[in-house]
Amino acid sequence: MSKRIKKIKQLSSSKVVDLYTNETMDLQNWHAYEQAHFPCVITGELHSWPALAKWRPPWTRLVRKINPIEPLDIAVSQEEFSGAVKSQSYESLGFKEFLMLSELNAEEPINFYMAQCPIVSWDKSAEETALRPLLSDIRLPKVLKGKNLQVNMWMNVSPVKSAFHYDSYHNFLCCVHGKKLITLVPPNTLVKSNPLFSESYNHLESSLPKHANKLQVSLLPGQVLFIPEGWWHHVQSAPNTVAISFWWKGVDQDKLTDKARGLIDLYICKGTLRRLTLRYAHHLVSKEAKKLPDLEKVALKNLRDGDTEFILEIVKDTHSLLILHVKAK
Repeated sequence: MSKRIKKIKQLSSSKVVDLYTNETMDLQNWHAYEQAHFPCVITGELHSWPALAKWRPPWTRLVRKINPIEPLDIAVSQEEFSGAVKSQSYESLGFKEFLMLSELNAEEPINFYMAQCPIVSWDKSAEETALRPLLSDIRLPKVLKGKNLQVNMWMNVSPVKSAFHYDSYHNFLCCVHGKKLITLVPPNTLVKSNPLFSESYNHLESSLPKHANKLQVSLLPGQVLFIPEGWWHHVQSAPNTVAISFWWKGVDQDKLTDKARGLIDLYICKGTLRRLTLRYAHHLVSKEAKKLPDLEKVALKNLRDGDTEFILEIVKDTHSLLILHVKAK
């Protein structure tokens, strides 16, 4: 078989599935979904991954590959898992400890979740040392070549749920073993989210409104779900589920075209208000710091470090929160 025919055959094996129509298209059509800011499922893209055949109970391959000395930040919860810092607890465990505790607590309400554990990270996380050997078992999706990526591992032994939230980057969620049920809600849906300057501003404060336009995807091994930035999503993972996610920066919000047709306007508006208020808070602190040198050293550092309580005090004093927290009817 010639190299040309082999390449064509590989390209034709990967398909894009439209979530609304179930229409199947060639992989090259995926770029239209990225530009339109709309999720889709990609099949056949992971067929060359050794992980598909080797990452399964009793997890012998993972035990052999993952560095046993380096600890991992394991999320621990009795209910839904959340990315909100203050509402989610973590324990530093080795991979073998994670497996042991997961199996020991299989019948208990407490769950352990390898959530968002970096294999390759933008900020060079220490956890990379433990998980980087796994790179030999996965392959970079062809359509993501040239992008600045963060690669994460997600794994659970007992069934887990992740709370409704959105992310500020695009996501290729790749199911390696088990199954994930993902509920997706468009970013232009008016929901009651947490205040913009809370630790969990990208999480729902309450349940979804009844009018929300929802999509549900049952993601199986070998399938990839494209979750565009700003899309609300809730994830239920079946027992013994392993997934890999590829994150990359989404649209340039200063150069948005009309291709999204207003779909992400509310999401963009929230981000813009957040940035404007940060600038205004920085201006207030800088102005006051000229009078009080001590405030310049402490307050400005807190602001730059993202001290949300400090920022909230400034915003409340200026009544800016009146336009920052839109409540759903």
